[in-house]
Amino acid sequence: MWKNCPPRYEHGVKREVKVNLVYPKYDHQVIQRIRKMHDDCSVFVNEKGLNVVSISSVETFGGQGETFRAAVELYPHCVYQKAPTTYAVDFLVGESQKDWLYGEEEVALFWGEQLEVEEDYLGPRIEGDTVTSDFVMAMVDYLKNQNMVHHRYIYQVVSKAMENLQHATSLASISLLDGAHITVCGDVHGQFYDLLNIFDLNGFPSKSNPYLFNGDFVDRGAFSVEVIITLFAFKAMCPQAIYLARGNHESDGLNERYGFHREVYYKLGRDCVELFSRAFCFLPLAHVINDKIFVVHGGLFSQDGVTLSDIRGIYRFCQPPQEGLMCELLWSDPQTALGRAPNKRGCGISFGQDVTQKFLKENNLDLVVRSHEVKDKGFEVIHNGQLITVFSAPNYCDQFDNLGAYIMFTAPELIPSITTFKGVDHP
Repeated sequence: MWKNCPPRYEHGVKREVKVNLVYPKYDHQVIQRIRKMHDDCSVFVNEKGLNVVSISSVETFGGQGETFRAAVELYPHCVYQKAPTTYAVDFLVGESQKDWLYGEEEVALFWGEQLEVEEDYLGPRIEGDTVTSDFVMAMVDYLKNQNMVHHRYIYQVVSKAMENLQHATSLASISLLDGAHITVCGDVHGQFYDLLNIFDLNGFPSKSNPYLFNGDFVDRGAFSVEVIITLFAFKAMCPQAIYLARGNHESDGLNERYGFHREVYYKLGRDCVELFSRAFCFLPLAHVINDKIFVVHGGLFSQDGVTLSDIRGIYRFCQPPQEGLMCELLWSDPQTALGRAPNKRGCGISFGQDVTQKFLKENNLDLVVRSHEVKDKGFEVIHNGQLITVFSAPNYCDQFDNLGAYIMFTAPELIPSITTFKGVDHP
């Protein structure tokens, strides 16, 4: 899966490469030898809990760089009887960097399956490798009572969710049979108890009651960890029960600034910061429902002529850039004026009704659904009914007196049915 390296990493491009390896039987002499033989690399050892060795350097793409050679040399020392070796083999065995780099600046190995579950742990447990409905429902109750799921199971949930997301294209298609429905939710922003209220009102995600959550799951709210674990758990349980889109807040820069990284570090530890960072890169950038409804977190584009095929082909396994199609999908906002204008956020654009109408016509679509902005009523219909904003975090940040909303679409008509709701109490 690392063979499809994006064009921006072609030969001659320099970037930082980092590999993290768990080194259970730490040997200082081995580390010193690797440091001496690969002096262009930085080799750092975190000796707390599982010994994690970070190897990094700034390299020019192409061939077997210092990071690759140092990691391959250390790898045999990182294997012991209980280790799930397939993860290390997948990440590190290859003829060149092109085989093992996924196209991101960082490649991290997470060995959560090594973690022993303490006998006094009272929370839900995953038996084997399957994330079951019983586990997910027990987990939701456990989190609701302000408990935290064991790290081992968080790792399993996120890893399985990533596995279920990795084969989706950047524009994921959702097909509804006649009579079937889907519920589209907007920003949640760490408001876990309001998320549970949505499920109380509209039912939990399942194959017969699917949801599409349209990005910005985390940051600002105090329960972002609980929100993202819950959403990933449903994705791990049944891929058709829930669809997850990337928002602008599923990115390292905003997570560092608006609280998610600090929350993860406090509740789960540093390794899980990197785990979620990587998982967010697997999220599709937009969805299309029955080839008629285009659902995206932010909005449309600075240029005409963008097709669904263009969106489908965007490389997403990276941090969002500051410009281009991916940036605009995550950041753009509609405006009342016609045409286009700079966006006050500093990323993306502001676009008018004429831009929306032309995009829909050129792609044979009927409606744009997006999120990204708080609305007093929880939603807003503009651009002559061709664009709906939906926002699902009521009483946003405990400062706004806004409602939340979600939209249900039922095939074949796909007429939007909007439900609004108030915020609920939380700890």
